Amino acid sequence: MLRDPVIVMVIAAIILSLTVPGVACAGTLRLAVAANFKATLTNLVNHYPAEDSEQIEIIPGSTGALTAQLIQGAPFHILFAADRARPEELERRALVRHRQTYAIGQLAFWVRGKSADLKSYEGSIAIANPRHAPYGLAATEVLARLNPNARVIFGNNVAQAFTFVQTGNAPAGLVSLSQVIEQKIPTETYWRVPGRYHSPIEQQLVIMNNAPESATRFISWLNTSDAKRLISDAGYGFER
Repeated sequence: MLRDPVIVMVIAAIILSLTVPGVACAGTLRLAVAANFKATLTNLVNHYPAEDSEQIEIIPGSTGALTAQLIQGAPFHILFAADRARPEELERRALVRHRQTYAIGQLAFWVRGKSADLKSYEGSIAIANPRHAPYGLAATEVLARLNPNARVIFGNNVAQAFTFVQTGNAPAGLVSLSQVIEQKIPTETYWRVPGRYHSPIEQQLVIMNNAPESATRFISWLNTSDAKRLISDAGYGFER
C-alpha cells in the first residue's frame, strides 16, 4: 500500500490526465461548435496563423447539448452556437467574459435533382424542428409567406433535414446554404432564400471565463477581413 502522500498525488494526477479530455494538453484551445458550422470552423482553424506552441481542438455537437455540458463544467473555451439564446443564457449565468455574433445563417430551398421553385412546389419539404432549431423557425416563416400549404417533414435539426433530402427520404428541403455549398450541390437545384423572408438566424459565440489568452487572440483574428471572407464563402452573412 502506498503511504507517501506525494507519490499518491503524482499518481492521481497521471490518472486524471489520462481519463479527463483536455487535461493532458493543458495548452490546447478547445472550440465547441454547432454541427452546422463545424466544416467552416475547421477551415478557419486551418487558415489561422497560430503560434508554434498553440494547439486547437474542435468539439462538434448540438448547441443545446454543448451548452448543457458547459453549464456542468465541461472544459471548453469557446462555444460557437447556432443561435443567440444559449450564449445569452451562459452570459446570464456569469460563465462568459465575451459574447458576439459571428455569422448570420442563410437558408436555401433545395430540390434533389430538379430546379427549385418554392412558390409553385407541391411536394413535401424537410425542415428543422422550429421548436428548438433556429433554421427551422426561419423555414416556417418562409413557408408562411411563399408556400403556406406545403407538407412539412421535420428533422431534429437542419443537418437531419439536409440528410432527408440527400438520402431521398424527402424530395426537397429548406436547409442551410452552407450545407449545399459544402456538399457542392448543383446550383440549379437550389434557391438562395433572401433574408427578407425570415427573421435573422443570428449565430453567436462566447468566450468562457476559464479560457486562456489564446481564445481572445483567435476571436480577434476571426473578426479580420480574411476570416470574414472565409465565413462568407461558406454561405454565411454578417450583421448589417
